[in-house]
Amino acid sequence: MLLDLSLPDAHGLDGLRRLQAAYPAMPIVVLTGLSDPATSFATIQAGAEDFLVKGQGDGELMARAIRYAIERKRNQMEVLEAKERATLVARQNKERE
Repeated sequence: MLLDLSLPDAHGLDGLRRLQAAYPAMPIVVLTGLSDPATSFATIQAGAEDFLVKGQGDGELMARAIRYAIERKRNQMEVLEAKERATLVARQNKERE
C-alpha cells in the first residue's frame, strides 16, 4: 500500500498507525514531499516498510521499494506465525507433562 502523509484524512504518522491497525499484514510504503531525515526515520520506526520522497527517483525505484516492502512484510509475518506456533507447541507440551 502506498500512503501519502500529506493527505487530509491520513495526515502524518497517525494515518500510518490507523492503516497498520486496520491491515496489520499489509506492507506500507510512505510517500511524502518532505525530504527530512527525521521524518523518514520516525516513519520507519513507526512501522512503514519504506519512505520515498516525491520527485526523487524514478518508477524503477518505486517498483523496487514496493517489491522489497512486500517481501519484508511476508518474512515478518512468517516469523510471527512461527513464533505463535512455537508458543502453542510449548504450551501443549507443558500441559502433557
